[in-house]
Amino acid sequence: MILLTAREQVFYLENQTVILQAESSQPLALLAFPEAEIKSRGLQYELCSLKSEFARQESVSNALLAKEGKIEVKGGVLLLSSPAIHVSAG
Repeated sequence: MILLTAREQVFYLENQTVILQAESSQPLALLAFPEAEIKSRGLQYELCSLKSEFARQESVSNALLAKEGKIEVKGGVLLLSSPAIHVSAG
């Protein structure tokens, strides 16, 4: 984690898979930093090898719908989420 406030937490993910867990639906956003290919499971909008590049595509606003979700990143991504989402290595 690189930043934690009362309203959000920010993680830098690079070439890794993370598991997201929460008790209820929670908002999140993904921002390529500098570029990434992103896959997800358990989110409102599933990402299937989405290619994103900083300053070419804005962040991907999304939400964790189930109690658990998964994000796979090739490249670098900033994950912005509510502190209600627990993020762990997958």
